[in-house]
Amino acid sequence: MESPMLKHPTAVIAVFVVGYVITFMATMIGNIIVCYVILKIPHMRNVTNYFVFNLAVSDMLSAIFCMPFTLVDHVIRGWPFGEVMCKVFPAMQIITVSASLFTLVAIAFDRFYAVVHPMAHTFTSTVAVRVITLVWVMAIILSIPIFVVQENKYDFYNDVARVTKAAPEKSPPIKPEWSDLLTEGKTPALLDEYGVCSECGSPQTRNLH
Repeated sequence: MESPMLKHPTAVIAVFVVGYVITFMATMIGNIIVCYVILKIPHMRNVTNYFVFNLAVSDMLSAIFCMPFTLVDHVIRGWPFGEVMCKVFPAMQIITVSASLFTLVAIAFDRFYAVVHPMAHTFTSTVAVRVITLVWVMAIILSIPIFVVQENKYDFYNDVARVTKAAPEKSPPIKPEWSDLLTEGKTPALLDEYGVCSECGSPQTRNLH
């Protein structure tokens, strides 16, 4: 008998786990090799490779902070990591993806000026470090709205607690965890009625009328 905590059959979950593990290992090993080569070999330390190094770092951060939580969200119902990670998880997704995107833009500008204006190419190591710093600052700024706004509100419908998005001041003090639905003997059908938060996997209110 399948556990009511699981979203999919065991065979489907096994495919998810194997796929995510392979992707995670390939991402980490490949990017670690890239970083090692750039740091270890002196003549590899040029402006373009600094950007490539930054791209590898952002990819590794994406794998570390996003892939495990995404896997769990695909496998089980609810969000077992708490409200802090419910904010951090989507924020880190925005930060790492934005950092990768901005780094690719910086690489494109660097190659453009190197090819089209070779005599006026002004990208130096100092400029590269400043651009990389700006990349991460912009990525963090873009993540601030979702980190601030991401909030859970606990409503009651026929004496049953449910979770939706809302401002903090409107949130009642009672905050049932996702596991409470199971420990209190709730059925899978009722769990489906609660739904799943699109960002963090938390139960959310559905229109029952």
